Amino acid sequence: MDVHVTNTFNIMIHPVYFPLKGAVIYFCLLALSGSRSQDNFYFDPAPIDQDVLEGEDTLLRCDVSNRKHIAFYWQLDGKPLVNTSRRYQDESDLRIKQVDRNKDSGSFRCIATNISTGVSLISTEAKLNIICKILVYECHTKIDPFKVKKIGKFLVFQIV
Repeated sequence: MDVHVTNTFNIMIHPVYFPLKGAVIYFCLLALSGSRSQDNFYFDPAPIDQDVLEGEDTLLRCDVSNRKHIAFYWQLDGKPLVNTSRRYQDESDLRIKQVDRNKDSGSFRCIATNISTGVSLISTEAKLNIICKILVYECHTKIDPFKVKKIGKFLVFQIV
């Protein structure tokens, strides 16, 4: 006797015959199938740390091995990101225009959720290593290294 239920689970009932007194015992095997198999997905690629010049554009990649029923969103330091014209989700990736060290520093994570089962994967953190642009002027005089001052983000040199 075999019984099959094919919606969310497969249930198979099999008879087991014992030689003693002709006894028959049935056992049940429950196997996950159907929508549960959709939860077998992983990041491919997962977001990774990146070096980027301040003011330049960058793209944090995120995708999964099986996109069926998957919705994506991004977090920065554990808080959901709101799309703006400067920083927004582009399909599953995160696009950042004119990277700003004050607005784009922290831990980015991609969250992929199977909307039919509610199962979510959270990526490892990815950080932007934001490199400051330095304006260098050609100078034919000596700069005294002991008279360098830091003012905010800038180094000010006194020319001797």
